Amino acid sequence: MLIHRNSGAVSPRSSWALAGAFLATLPGCLSAEPDDTEGTKAVHERIVNGTVPARGALQGFGVVSLGGCTGTLVTNRHVLTAHHCVRGYDPTTSPPWAAAVAGPGAITATLEAPTRNFQAVNESILEPPGDRTTWTLDAGDYSLIMLDAPITVNDATNLFYNPIYSDTDASLASQNVYCIGYGLTTEATGMTPAGNGKLTSANMTIASPVSSGVFTRNRSGNVVGFAGDSGSTCFLNGSITGVQSTCHCANWIDLNGNGKMDLWGECSNVSYCHSTTPSTFRTAVEDEILAPLQIAYDSLPALPPGTAAIATVTNPRTSFTMGVLGSVTIPRMAPRSGLVTVVVDQEPDRTMCPRVEVEAPMSGTAVASARCLGDGLVSALL
Repeated sequence: MLIHRNSGAVSPRSSWALAGAFLATLPGCLSAEPDDTEGTKAVHERIVNGTVPARGALQGFGVVSLGGCTGTLVTNRHVLTAHHCVRGYDPTTSPPWAAAVAGPGAITATLEAPTRNFQAVNESILEPPGDRTTWTLDAGDYSLIMLDAPITVNDATNLFYNPIYSDTDASLASQNVYCIGYGLTTEATGMTPAGNGKLTSANMTIASPVSSGVFTRNRSGNVVGFAGDSGSTCFLNGSITGVQSTCHCANWIDLNGNGKMDLWGECSNVSYCHSTTPSTFRTAVEDEILAPLQIAYDSLPALPPGTAAIATVTNPRTSFTMGVLGSVTIPRMAPRSGLVTVVVDQEPDRTMCPRVEVEAPMSGTAVASARCLGDGLVSALL
């Protein structure tokens, strides 16, 4: 997380912080120490005084460790996280964003299950609209990682989907949300640096108002985000509410006596954290993860016009019924890498229609097609 602090401040000190690590492939965090101007430090952000769950107890939320940042699975092959977790950010340079995003295989996503961990690496990365000169922290600090293989969640590789909060950003104000992330859980005290990094959860409240693509979670009940939680989210009624970006470090302790704040280890009090709101990234992410679904059934012999075959269509996102004779394409319907199942519940008289299962591809249209057979043809085939 990036910390903006006043040079020469006396302990305890106040500073701004950007939550989370930069690329897991870099040795530590980027930092800079100007002599006479407001400086910056890179540290991570995380939940302090939260609850440490039993191993694997939260796997159904799809929260993954990215090796210094946190991410959230939206499908078995897509991870939502902060932009600065996949492309380095150093505010002492112009532009502050690194020249290159993390290359294939540079980021490992790890999901903790009860008896083992499941992992995959980045294959490609979707960044926000714009470029190095226009990207920002807080509002707009999000990215989507496409994995090289599905991560198993609850024993399945093609059934997971995390919906993104679909109501207005303003409706999040004052909501109690459930936050999960990886990183440090204790702040610096006395001569002891911040530490104890592990998966932690907490109920927290989104402050009012919510505006300009950012919401705030203030320290409350001595619970607050802290080092390592960049890219994490909080859940409301099972939906992703945002992507955590920056935090404010209200006080820090000069543990090594060098007169400056050294990374996250010297932060002793975080007062609040900022997250990117769902309206900022919902359309871009859903455009990427939801495939068009084409359902095409015909019959042999051909059935009279107006004959109906009613099917139940199921995918990790939703389930619905529709007539399937003929061909129809539904845009932004099937989660990519997810299983689509079509079961004809009401078959035409003296006709049998097969069940279809297909995984939505990572690009292009998911196609579920089949042929219904009249009873004479079915008998011949049998």
